[in-house]
Amino acid sequence: MFLSLLEENQKIAFIDLAQRLIGSDRKFSSEEIDLFRVMVAEMDLLKVPSPTNRSIGELAESFDSKKSKCVAAIELISLAYADNELAAGEIKMLKEFLWYLDFSEAEISSMQNWVVRKYALVSEAKQFWEQK
Repeated sequence: MFLSLLEENQKIAFIDLAQRLIGSDRKFSSEEIDLFRVMVAEMDLLKVPSPTNRSIGELAESFDSKKSKCVAAIELISLAYADNELAAGEIKMLKEFLWYLDFSEAEISSMQNWVVRKYALVSEAKQFWEQK
């Protein structure tokens, strides 16, 4: 949704984070994979970079503005919620990443609430074409 706002190095860092998040619960849901593909397309990357050995903290340093930090946070939270199930590994990774971005608990809660509302609205919209 907002990933096109990121700079090239931030997009590469985001892909690394997204791949780790998807694999953090050892379950690769079709919803997460589908959203990941949409995210890659939105970033207009020629190829998907391979995960690196960079730490979460090092990857977080790529996001050097309030806007890029918010984009990365909202999009990763959205990816975690894609399958309507937040696994312990996803929660742990998100908390670590968001800590490095220096968001307050109130800011994190607001972002999570926004993501939940976004998915509710998407679900509501799908009813328009699924109704008989």
